Amino acid sequence: MDFKQIEVTSQTITVQWLPGFDGGSDQTFIIEYKFDNYANFNMHIGDIQDTKTKQNRTLAGLTSSTEYSIKMKAHNSYGENPTDPISVTTSGKPELINVKVDINNGKVTVTWTLSEPGNAFKLRLEYREIGTDTFRVLEDDIPVNQTSITVPLPDSTKNNYEFQVVVCEGSLCQTATSSPIVKECKLTFVEA
Repeated sequence: MDFKQIEVTSQTITVQWLPGFDGGSDQTFIIEYKFDNYANFNMHIGDIQDTKTKQNRTLAGLTSSTEYSIKMKAHNSYGENPTDPISVTTSGKPELINVKVDINNGKVTVTWTLSEPGNAFKLRLEYREIGTDTFRVLEDDIPVNQTSITVPLPDSTKNNYEFQVVVCEGSLCQTATSSPIVKECKLTFVEA
């Protein structure tokens, strides 16, 4: 059975496998994983049904910059067939520092520094009116090597906004509950 890691972020590891011959008996899979320095495999994802094709599973909620041992067991009426463990280290968590917001002539300019890109593949600028719960995308697909962006304000008749820059790693974009940097801008417009 071909068992390997295909994507790693600061909080996830995605593994992939192609099931081997099942001997004519339906099989299920169990993925077991542990911190590399632990003696026993103490975490698992179980009862994964065989689709007879390549399958992926993502281990989530992991600790950044940490080495994990991961193995898989195929199980059916003939017994159990484990893979050799693979060792995978999660990446360092990308961090935004020195986030600054400036408002001028109906446009917002946000600048930042990404301290460790890790596996970040894009950034996203979001906003919300103060007092509302939901952030909305103002600009998406910002390259990780970019350090600033200037965009028109979403609605120049409003004067209380919060802005945040969100880091996207792998297929996961962190949300407000992941504690991204949030900056509040109180705007005042004077009609001419």
